[in-house]
Amino acid sequence: MWEAFFDHYRLAVREARVVRVSLLLSVAVLVLHLILAFWFIVPRLGAPIFVLHYTVYFGPDQVGPAWQLLAAPGLGALILLVNAALTAHFYVRNRWAGLFLSALSFFLQLLLAVSTFLIVLLNL
Repeated sequence: MWEAFFDHYRLAVREARVVRVSLLLSVAVLVLHLILAFWFIVPRLGAPIFVLHYTVYFGPDQVGPAWQLLAAPGLGALILLVNAALTAHFYVRNRWAGLFLSALSFFLQLLLAVSTFLIVLLNL
């Protein structure tokens, strides 16, 4: 089972430049996302609460401990793994679906990183 999965993924990465580039960009954005989150959290571990969500009308409406800021990078890693598996599965059957999923992974990583950046700016 695992051999077939890795054969499919090697095929997708070897044949399609879009899959290869989007995978590398997704991993790069995820690493930068993690660095940003840890850079902000580590010096502020003693703080009791952080603002996690802000609305224009009501102000800060969701607060929590610092470790909850790591939920977005964790979700990004999960999305990257699931989309990589689905890309490998769909690329053999329908190349456009595989290409779409690999590009979607990059855009979702980018959106999560921007949301974490905005949360960091909110708490400075």
